[in-house]
Amino acid sequence: MVNCENFLCVADFVVDFIRPITFLADVPPMFNILLSRMALRAVSTVFGGFGMFCLFMSFVAPGFAAQAFVLIAVAGAIVHFCSE
Repeated sequence: MVNCENFLCVADFVVDFIRPITFLADVPPMFNILLSRMALRAVSTVFGGFGMFCLFMSFVAPGFAAQAFVLIAVAGAIVHFCSE
């Protein structure tokens, strides 16, 4: 328990208590955007790769053509909207 007579002493105690909790506030926000962009590009690569697989498989089973179109379109949209 803090034994202080004035408000400033209590405020200093509260600030000293909260300061270790806010260590994540020191991370620059651009780093978070960079991580999100890298994750979206990885997802886009997976969608594009699976889309190419479906495109190649559509020569054997024509039902894969629609999946290939959708997956390649989604991968292209992610790359387009995540460009810098």
